[in-house]
Amino acid sequence: LRVTMMIPTLRVAALFVVAAALTSGARASRLVIGKGTRVPTQVARAGRSAPAHMNGAWELRVAAGQDAEPIAKMSKLPTAVVSSFIASQSCCVATTIDGDVVAAALVNTYKRVKDKATGAAGGIETNGELMSVACKPQGKDYLKPTALGALKMLKTNGCGEVRCTVPASSQLTEFYTSLGLEMVSSGDMVTLRANLFALNPDPKRKIESPPKVRKPPTAVVKEVPADEASDDQVAPATGDDAVENSDVPLDLEVEPASAA
Repeated sequence: LRVTMMIPTLRVAALFVVAAALTSGARASRLVIGKGTRVPTQVARAGRSAPAHMNGAWELRVAAGQDAEPIAKMSKLPTAVVSSFIASQSCCVATTIDGDVVAAALVNTYKRVKDKATGAAGGIETNGELMSVACKPQGKDYLKPTALGALKMLKTNGCGEVRCTVPASSQLTEFYTSLGLEMVSSGDMVTLRANLFALNPDPKRKIESPPKVRKPPTAVVKEVPADEASDDQVAPATGDDAVENSDVPLDLEVEPASAA
């Protein structure tokens, strides 16, 4: 009888738990998603800063040399070219929790004189250029924050302006406009530009540093001092010592040749 009466009570308690979860977004991120399984704290926190349609377990970071090959496959650019862009330390990638690169934004930096009339005397400025954005099918939702991360890195690294040039028929024109760039010339090729000092690119996510590459240990060769090395060497035998240490038997007799 007691067991029978407890079952409705448990059902009512369960309904209260579900109702409380639906009315609290913060608590929902920590709800049990499976029997005995809770969402990790770091994943729950990441989920709050990501759009609802995106997986919270992903990372935005600066691209490293090891990312050149997967980015080259996505962007269809030569690996050497991708590596030269990564050297600017402003390119960004989005990776899954397993470290798989699913989106990338490639940028390049260059220096130019501020005023052509005065030349180098007028000062040098650093500017950036958006070279390519690419993603895997499962990385479409990460492409815009990745591109915004690259713009933020350009600004952090001292670039005052960013430009890009795309075909007028390209869908990238609308995408770059959504990042804050404005069209400055039109025609078959469209040029877009943004003043990074006036722009505040915000990917809504912390940009992590590139992973450190561990160098293989190198063998240490210890040099032996000249005086110690000379002690280990055996001096060649001379005089009587040479005879005593000789391998030729001393009692060898030579038989005289018989007369013909």
